[in-house]
Amino acid sequence: MHSDMFYDKKENILGVIKKNILEILIYMELNQLDLVHSKLRSFKKKFRSPLLNLKEDRVLAFMSLLRLYLEHSFHITEDSFKIRLLLHLPIKQ
Repeated sequence: MHSDMFYDKKENILGVIKKNILEILIYMELNQLDLVHSKLRSFKKKFRSPLLNLKEDRVLAFMSLLRLYLEHSFHITEDSFKIRLLLHLPIKQ
C-alpha cells in the first residue's frame, strides 16, 4: 500500500480522499471502531480545508452523517435522521 503523497502525485487530491473514505468504510464493516475513530479524526484534520476549497461540501456532510451513524446508530431509524440525510445529501439527477 502506498502513502497518500504517492496517490496525490499519481492521481490528485480527490483520489486520495476517495481512498481514505473507502478505508474508513472498510474499517467500519470490519468493526474496527478504534481505527474508524482515528481515521475520521485524521480525515477531518487533513482534508477539511482542501474539500472546502474544492467546494466539495457533500463529502463533509457525508462524513458528518457517517460519524453520527457510528456514534448513535439508533438514530438512523428516526425521521429526523432521514430529513437530515435528504437535506445534506441531495440526489443529483
